[in-house]
Amino acid sequence: MQKFKSSTLLWIVLALVLTDLFLVTVRPLRFVHIPGLLFADEDAIGDKVSVLCSPTDQSNVLLLGTSLLEEAAACADAKKKNLHFTQYTLHRYLRAETLDSELRAKCSLPAKSLAVPIGGGLFYDSYLLVQKSLAAGKRPSLIVFTVAPRDFVDGQSVSKNSAVACYFNWRFKDIKHIADLPSAVDLALVQNWNFYRLKSDYKTIFQVFSCSALDRAPTLFASTHKADVPLPTTMPISVSFTDKPFEPNLAFPAEHTEATAKQYDDWYEQLGKNKSNEEFDYLAKALQLCHDNDIPCLVVSMPLGELNRRQLAQAVSSAYKARLSSTCNSHGVKLINLMEDVRFSASDFLDNVHLNANGAIKFWRVLGNEINKDAQYLAFVKKTFDLRNNQQISLGARK
Repeated sequence: MQKFKSSTLLWIVLALVLTDLFLVTVRPLRFVHIPGLLFADEDAIGDKVSVLCSPTDQSNVLLLGTSLLEEAAACADAKKKNLHFTQYTLHRYLRAETLDSELRAKCSLPAKSLAVPIGGGLFYDSYLLVQKSLAAGKRPSLIVFTVAPRDFVDGQSVSKNSAVACYFNWRFKDIKHIADLPSAVDLALVQNWNFYRLKSDYKTIFQVFSCSALDRAPTLFASTHKADVPLPTTMPISVSFTDKPFEPNLAFPAEHTEATAKQYDDWYEQLGKNKSNEEFDYLAKALQLCHDNDIPCLVVSMPLGELNRRQLAQAVSSAYKARLSSTCNSHGVKLINLMEDVRFSASDFLDNVHLNANGAIKFWRVLGNEINKDAQYLAFVKKTFDLRNNQQISLGARK
């Protein structure tokens, strides 16, 4: 015991372990805000992937999509279950209990959903999540792909630089495939030491704080391109230990809606240039993966507000719907297209694309009704639910 107390090395190791534990549990950088920057402590992808691939997760319905799914799941549950979200907890909410209630009541399906939306993602992210989930041995009884035209704009997935791809590339890369020792050591530290993985975030905060205090540009490039690169004085650091509450029925501020509309103008322009082939190829691959693993799936084109639909040229909208329909038909997959559904009005949206609590509850109700109306499809899904349930009972009996 005396040797332990006097061992400097052991005290250093203990301090590093406790520091790492503090960083991973408290996530202090989520309280630090710099406009335009997203720190790893705020990013929810790791939390979502860990649950998705966890053998202890007992969900039997997997929901995939973007922030449109995130708001639909959280807003509906917030109102129906009297839940309260902050911006931080919203991005880490992984359930869709309103959908579960609809499926149990209308379709007699013992559903327990896991929602894994990737905000700002492309369809490639959904494909990758299905692939990794199957590799982890997960076999849901139903996979629901929620999609919208923006999800199929060819872009980052071409070079595999999407947020989900980057996460898997670093956190699960096989160290045996690293050729040189420095890179292998770097990868090992990234995978096993939280502080090392977050060091660039702390470096950024220190740099912005120092440059702001001294009124200096952070780099030579920034100092010579002031018109293009924001200086630290325009990127103020703020610290807040209270998370901003998320109001599921309060419309987003006008400036947010306007900024979103401008982004959609750019995305829809790319769609108009016929840049969607690769993302639709990933949809076909995802549907084939489900077929190969005997997993029923469902593709749902999310409802969009009228103002957003007006931004989409008629020819582009028709091409999207035709391509979506043909891809689903060729794989024998049910498609529910609610993009232009007249049951949804402007009052159902937080902006022009994300559903509010009332719109989300309506969405899950409509989805439950649509599934229940198709007796043949429902029988197919029920058969898979029964099969998976019997497999789990059999596995439990062996244990």
